[in-house]
This record gives sequence, structure tokens and C-alpha cells, in this order.
Amino acid sequence: MNTSIKPSKWAVRPRVERRAFTLIEILGVLTIIIIMSALAAENVLESVKNAKRSAEVTSLANIVTAFQTAALKSKSLPAASNWYVPVFNTMNVSPDLITNNSSGWQRAFLYDPAFNVGTTTSSVPPYTQGNTGSVQPVMTSARLLVVSSLAGSLPTIATDAATFSNLWNTAAYAVPPGWTGALTNSGADLKIQRLNLSSLFSCVVLENNDPTNSAYYSVETNAVATLAPATRQQMWLINTSVLNFYASNNVNSLLSRTYVNGSVGFTFEYGNWGGTLQFGNPAWFGQMAYSFLAAPNPPGKLQRYPKQQSVADAMSLYLYYFGQWSLDNFSATNPAPAQSLSAAAASTLTNVAWDLIK
Repeated sequence: MNTSIKPSKWAVRPRVERRAFTLIEILGVLTIIIIMSALAAENVLESVKNAKRSAEVTSLANIVTAFQTAALKSKSLPAASNWYVPVFNTMNVSPDLITNNSSGWQRAFLYDPAFNVGTTTSSVPPYTQGNTGSVQPVMTSARLLVVSSLAGSLPTIATDAATFSNLWNTAAYAVPPGWTGALTNSGADLKIQRLNLSSLFSCVVLENNDPTNSAYYSVETNAVATLAPATRQQMWLINTSVLNFYASNNVNSLLSRTYVNGSVGFTFEYGNWGGTLQFGNPAWFGQMAYSFLAAPNPPGKLQRYPKQQSVADAMSLYLYYFGQWSLDNFSATNPAPAQSLSAAAASTLTNVAWDLIK
């Protein structure tokens, strides 16, 4: 018989004491939450700043690229005070997006004070290219800067050579010596975009070797210019410029046209333009070939082959087949047809060239 007594559901259970948080504990938790929130907010703010800095670097790079594009297209350079005009026209954006950065602070633009470009040795931008281009050699002084601050307005920037040099040589995350204000301790917010304009220009020499006739030429759509007999014109033109050459007896008769994409020179003699003064230029090779074909046969020679044309034909074949062989990576273990043809053309070239002079 089970004599145990089951507890009644109405039995009184022991009371359990439950302790609340103390004020000190609550304050401690709140302090931790505040500290963590502050750290998180600081990280977010720094991420936003870094994103704006990176965006500004990209924007400045795009700005100078547009500046170069505009110069090549218009064959001109703006005054420093209007530097942004060709940029926003090229990028097709609002002017204030060029003059100001994303923080609303105005950007600064500076030419190197030593940069001279134009028809005199002391000319400075603005510059619009004419028939004489720039008479001043455009070298290392052809530099410009676009300066931007994300931390506040830029200080007044002097336009002297020392100031420009200091800015040009300022390292990343640094501030030029002597600067005060918002950027004093915030070099990361100073962004400087540099551009050397010398690569936009090429030296062009036009020489009139004709003792009696004037030579006529023009640059782009400018009026026809005259180069007097036995004179020389040296100038620096913006790349992709068009050089037009005219007949000596008719300035309205266009003989030829070429694009400037590197330093080059042309000569005028006996009523015709031709050749280049720069050794190694393709035009120089063409002029030499023309002179070779136009020359008479050496006297007293009995050639088996018809004059210089045979040499030119053999040379053309050799150059062509050699080029084809190069496309086969000059294979020697498994000779390609182009190698055999190159060898045959070389043999023919040797025979006809030797036959011309022996």
C-alpha cells in the first residue's frame, strides 16, 4: 500500500528572489553601446571621405584628359582664367562640375610661369595655332596643374615659379610648405593633378632650298603662307595638325597634305615640295626611292635587267616576304613558304643590285 502523500496543486511553493540591474550596470552597458556606435560612425565617415577622395582623383584625371582632347581638336589652349571652358564643352557637363569639386570647393588651375607658346618667345596662353605655330620650343615648361581641396577652400595660390614648383613636387598626402588653413593637417584631402603638355607638340621644319621660287603652305584652314627663297621656318605644331603644300606657280593648287604626328621636316626645291629632313621617317625613305628611280643609269654599264626599277621591284618583294615570314615567328625548324620566298627575293635583289653597278 502506497502511503506517500502527493502534494496538492494548491501547495505554496518557495519564493525565488529576482534582482534587477543596478544603475551602475545600466550606465556601463549604455557607455559600451555609445562607444561602439561612435567607432562605427567614425568608420563610416572615414569610408565616405575615402570614397570622395578617390572620386576626386578620378574626376581630375578625366578633366586633364578632356583638356588634352580639346587642345588636339581645336589646336588651341585657353587662358588660365578660362581653362574650364573647353573642358566642360568636351565633357558636355555643367561648368560648375568642372570648376568645383564634390564638396563644393573651387578648384585652382595654373600654367607653369615658364611656359611660353605662340608667335614670340614671350607669348603665353591663350594660344590659337596659326601658320607659324609656336616659335618657342615647347619642352618641360609646358606644364599645368589642377589643384583641389576637399577639406575647405584653397589658400590664395601665387603664380610665381617657386610656388608652381612646390606644388608640382608635393608628394601625395602632403601639403606644400607654408600652407595654412583647412589643409594644414589634412594632406589626404589635397589632390593635385599634373599634366605635361610637351607631348601634344611636335617640331616641324619647312625649308625652301629653291634659289628663285617661293614656297607656299598652310596649317589647318589658315590662309596660305609664303616661305621666301632660301629661307627656313621652324615651329612647334599641335599633333594631328594638317599641313597643306601648294604649287609654286598657283597658291590655289593643293599638291599634297600630311598630318603632323611627330617631329618632321619638309623641303621645297625646283618648284616642288618633297622629302623630310628627319632620317628614318617613312617620308624620307619614299623620297630616297623616288630619287633612286629618277636617276639615270651609270655610264658605260651593260645591265641585264631594266634600270633601277628591277632593284625597286626586288626590294619590294623581299620586304613583303620577310614581313610574312615574321608572322610565322621566323620558324626555322619547319620552314614556312614565306622563308623560302624571302631567300629567293634576297638572291634576286643581290643580283639586280650588283648588276646595276658592276
